[in-house]
Amino acid sequence: MRQYHGVRQGTDTAARQCVYVIGDDGMPAPLDPRLDIRNHSPTGFRWGYAGSGPAQLALALCADALGDDRRAERIHQHYTFAVVARWPQAFDWTQTQAEVISRVEQLEGALARAGAPHPLETDGPWKRDDGDQGAGAVRGQGAGE
Repeated sequence: MRQYHGVRQGTDTAARQCVYVIGDDGMPAPLDPRLDIRNHSPTGFRWGYAGSGPAQLALALCADALGDDRRAERIHQHYTFAVVARWPQAFDWTQTQAEVISRVEQLEGALARAGAPHPLETDGPWKRDDGDQGAGAVRGQGAGE
């Protein structure tokens, strides 16, 4: 089971925040930011607030833990607000792969029960009315389509 460790390096307000993944071999490696999926923050990961650095971290964590890039892209903003933004900026953190997957499943379940589409969802139960990735009406199954 993989583990993820967020480490704050430095003591000032510009301290660097690094994230490592420890795989089955027990060796730490930098977590791939997955800029190939979405480029929120090419300058690195952050946590403790809602912004581009935390969104990039949430995307990277979800993609690595789930092994499903499309699913990670659909849920990562919700994971940002529910998890990453709540970690204290000044402290290190650790999450297991199982914890990430469990929280993603909880978020997906809550969204499904609420009938709320993810704003980036373009396939699955929610379809965009205008065929566009930008602003437009979003319709759900059984919602009077």
